[in-house]
Amino acid sequence: MSTEFISRNYDVSVKNVRINVAAIHRSGTREPVVFLHGFGSTKEDYADIIHYAEFNDHPFLAYDAPGCGETECESLSDISIPFWWIPRWQ
Repeated sequence: MSTEFISRNYDVSVKNVRINVAAIHRSGTREPVVFLHGFGSTKEDYADIIHYAEFNDHPFLAYDAPGCGETECESLSDISIPFWWIPRWQ
């Protein structure tokens, strides 16, 4: 059982808004798991996955949403639910 994960930041640009996304992840050969936290939570809420045998060898990704935890966003006022889900071409 892997008891470690990698903590890393990723610079991304979404609809011309720069976001530095803080994430934890682990590789593996089974089905991947992606954790999306709610308001008031952070990626660390899912870090204990490494202690559960059921998740052995499952790659996972947990990240801090913009405005939460260690993720930084140059313009939080531009972030909203439609920002993430409405295709740019609409």
